[in-house]
Amino acid sequence: MFIPKKTETLVLPNSSRELLDRLDEIVYTTENKLDRANEEDHHLFIGTIEESAFVISLKLNKVDNFIPLINGDIENTSKGSIVFLKYTLFKSTRMFLVFWTVLIFLLSFMLIVFQDKVWYGSLALLVSLANYIVTIVNFRRKVKVSREYLMKVFS
Repeated sequence: MFIPKKTETLVLPNSSRELLDRLDEIVYTTENKLDRANEEDHHLFIGTIEESAFVISLKLNKVDNFIPLINGDIENTSKGSIVFLKYTLFKSTRMFLVFWTVLIFLLSFMLIVFQDKVWYGSLALLVSLANYIVTIVNFRRKVKVSREYLMKVFS
């Protein structure tokens, strides 16, 4: 619960093969890199596509630490397919969030308990809370953008 993430399940009328073919057209992978070397770059996502699963993220022109990594599993049904999506932060962003949160909590604890500086300890806790809120807000915003692009592909 501490680390922001989002999961959702989509029921689609398309077969898993059709969905994977659509993804293959818009996902930049190491497999299609050589095939399309001379073509105009039209890829929206970057990642990997397997037989019934994919791991992708939006293709960016500049660094964005809050962009979600999208893990998808596709299962065939008699009338189409079910897509299980999980949006998570990249590992480096998760490590950054945990590291600074723990460090600031330890600093706050030391300031309040050992130094008797309640004001400074409380200020450090507020900074940690602000860092966490900024992470959640930006992650949710980027999930919304990534989801909109992904829904265009699946529709």
